[in-house]
Amino acid sequence: MLENERRQLEGQFFHRLVHQHWLGLPLDKLSRMANTPTLNQWWENYLSYDFKLKDFVTFPELNLTSQIGKHKLIAKYDLVAIGHDKVLIFDWKTFQKRPRDEWLAVRYQTRVYRSLLIQSGGCLKNNEPINPEQVEMIYWLANFPNQPIRFPYSTTQFVRDWQHLELMITRIDEQDEFPLTADEKKCNYCLYRSFCDRGISAAIIEDEYEPLFEMSELTLDQIPEIEF
Repeated sequence: MLENERRQLEGQFFHRLVHQHWLGLPLDKLSRMANTPTLNQWWENYLSYDFKLKDFVTFPELNLTSQIGKHKLIAKYDLVAIGHDKVLIFDWKTFQKRPRDEWLAVRYQTRVYRSLLIQSGGCLKNNEPINPEQVEMIYWLANFPNQPIRFPYSTTQFVRDWQHLELMITRIDEQDEFPLTADEKKCNYCLYRSFCDRGISAAIIEDEYEPLFEMSELTLDQIPEIEF
């Protein structure tokens, strides 16, 4: 197995273990599944970290959707935690190097996840609207467990982000064709790169170019179910 594929598969499996843990599956059985040195280290780091969610209602692997223009915007959250006056978004990352805060701040994941939660997350609070100032997105880094990257939110940021998403979707709808990017490095992580003659084999992922969404050709269906 290529190093790139191994890293992606371990990352997917770690997400699955954490998901099963938040669903309440037995810890001892889950721990036995962290059966590679990397997975075991990530798992131990995760179990040792206090997420301080005792008084929160948690929603692991949550899907939210909202209409935006003629399209539906969909996001899958690793964990959303609803408290009395806080709404926290957690995203598990397995970066080998700690990314720059400013790089994560402008990523579409950060902007989409927070703004979409404002648009559609009221269903998690008995249909009460969520105030942007209540929202915070937290990237928890499996290799840097005590250095989470946190992004509070505001009404100003929400308006800016949603307007930007509407504008980008409008621009995409208006395009008749899409010229290829000049930065071919980005093509290394695209499933459709062969259609553009930009290569066939996946490159080794560098942390700064981690794709916005999981784009591995190894799907979760290929990871065995945990047996009890």
